[in-house]
Amino acid sequence: MSTSHGDLLRRQDAFAWNKWRRDNPDIQINLAKSSLVDLRLAGADFSGVDLTEANLSGSDLTGVNLESAQLQRAILSGANLRGAKLNGAHFWGADLSLAFLGPLFFSNVSYRMQHVRFEGANLNGTKFTGIDLSLLDLKLCGADLSRSNFDHCNLTSVNLANANLSDADLRCANLQQCVLDGATLTGARLWETLRAGWSIRGITCEHVYWDEWGADRTHYGPSEFERHHSGKMKIELLYNGGITRFELNTLPALVYRLESSYQGCMLRLSSIEDAPGGTKVCIVIEDSGGTSVQQLREAARDLQAAHLALNLEQERRRQVEAKLDVVLDQVFPRLLAAATSERAVNVYGTAGSVVVGGFGHSVTGNATANDLVAIRELIIGIEKEKAELGVPPDSLSRLEIAMNEILAQLSTPAQNTSAMREALRTVRNVLEGAVGSTVAAAWLPMLSNLLKSI
Repeated sequence: MSTSHGDLLRRQDAFAWNKWRRDNPDIQINLAKSSLVDLRLAGADFSGVDLTEANLSGSDLTGVNLESAQLQRAILSGANLRGAKLNGAHFWGADLSLAFLGPLFFSNVSYRMQHVRFEGANLNGTKFTGIDLSLLDLKLCGADLSRSNFDHCNLTSVNLANANLSDADLRCANLQQCVLDGATLTGARLWETLRAGWSIRGITCEHVYWDEWGADRTHYGPSEFERHHSGKMKIELLYNGGITRFELNTLPALVYRLESSYQGCMLRLSSIEDAPGGTKVCIVIEDSGGTSVQQLREAARDLQAAHLALNLEQERRRQVEAKLDVVLDQVFPRLLAAATSERAVNVYGTAGSVVVGGFGHSVTGNATANDLVAIRELIIGIEKEKAELGVPPDSLSRLEIAMNEILAQLSTPAQNTSAMREALRTVRNVLEGAVGSTVAAAWLPMLSNLLKSI
């Protein structure tokens, strides 16, 4: 710390310090390893300053600006950080034991404490009273939060994995969807806590206090607390207007795709029930595999949207195919009855044709030799890459049955066009169910064109 501006801090003159910083904005300040113990520095501007391993223990840092400051391994034990601006500050390995972080104005907390990194920091005895930590991207994994005060804090979805919360005051805290895997909770006070959906896999807890004043201790054996109080986290998907048969049939594929996309993720389809405005599908997260619950939920909603769009497309296709069947089964026979001479009617262009015979009154649907060769090559190609589709086993089984039927038809001199068309449609449906598969996306356009030719 240079003498010129270090004296301003030692004289505890925050006003002069801030003026000096405004007058010298281009100077990079390095206060690493500085001793700033028991100083009154309320309101000082330390934004962007390197305070690595600095000692600020016992100092009054009320309302200071520590935005983007480097405080790795700094000592702030007993410091008053009430109302401090901590956006982007790095506290990795810092000692904040008995520090006070309670806000001056609760409405400004999210402004002051966004993206703060506390991994591995010693926050023993720190007061977080009343702060809505769910709005802040705080990194608290592995932090020492023993004897800290989280009274009335909102910790919804906060990741506290492997944190030490021994003897922490969590009364009236909102712990819903909070991740406490591997954390230590022995001696914590949990009166009136909200715990729906919290994750406590591998938690260590020998005893806690469920009463308001911490007088009634409840003991737990190894893993007993987890068995009694674990609440599975869930993914809820709403299908407006109800769920269709197609959407119901593709739910296993959605779950399978989600598990395949996130290594170690284990999901279970829990329930399908009526809900206001439609149907609610509940998927239980047995193991997130280290992926955040929010990320899994967003991915599930993206897959749901893709399935809904696919269902709409299939419904439109079914309507077109139904109309075409009417043309083939009803309109053409009537044309035959009225025809006096043979004529050819193109239905799908050059790839396929229907011949109406006047005197013989016959209708034939023909696929060209090139079409049959293309179908064979398509099926052989899909067979080679089917393992990369990422579809559930039952869908894979349907795919194999359909492909075998197509190959069987291709090996006979007179193919059953209807059977081949139905088998190709099954192949198409399975490929469309492989949402997100680049292999399926590559084969689908060719398959759709070939379906038009037979």
